[in-house]
Amino acid sequence: MCLTLGVISVTAAEGNVNLEFRSVNPWIVGHTVEVGLYATWSQSDQATFSTLRTHFEWDPAYLDLISFDQTGAAPLMSASFPQDDPWDLNETVPPKDGDGIFSALASFGTPIDTSAEDVLITTFLFEALAPTAGTMVSMDVVPSPQVSTAVVDGVIPGLDITGSLEAANVVIELPEPTLAVVVLTALFMVGMRRSARTG
Repeated sequence: MCLTLGVISVTAAEGNVNLEFRSVNPWIVGHTVEVGLYATWSQSDQATFSTLRTHFEWDPAYLDLISFDQTGAAPLMSASFPQDDPWDLNETVPPKDGDGIFSALASFGTPIDTSAEDVLITTFLFEALAPTAGTMVSMDVVPSPQVSTAVVDGVIPGLDITGSLEAANVVIELPEPTLAVVVLTALFMVGMRRSARTG
């Protein structure tokens, strides 16, 4: 099987580098949700990669994609939501309709090594829109005949070393009432009780 990663021809092989979305729950409606994309080594032969493409999905009823953040991430030459991607998944930058493409490219001659520790590739930033006990940020849940997530080996050009793909469950809660709201509610209830007694 051959895939197309930008202009790179990708040949499928035994997967060696896994990709995982991770989220620290819960998040609050109206706040920024951070979902990290990590590369992990599966203890197989290939442990480095030169480039990756992530076809990812989320529910726009709960999450609005804002951007991505490279703070603390691997030193990449480039990271982007490719504009005018050939599969038309990024209808805007950033995409808003619930699926999109993210691409990352290591510096030439310096592939990213995943053998020592899990590697943060990027952190996706969403706005939390509504409360939910769980909404998924995932990869390749809805298969596309044109494009899929791919990790390319850092030594053998064009070798697909994509391993497992793990989703993140995002929990969103309503904000806790502020002290002022609690006090006003208590005063209102006291007033109602007094009115009932004197009525």
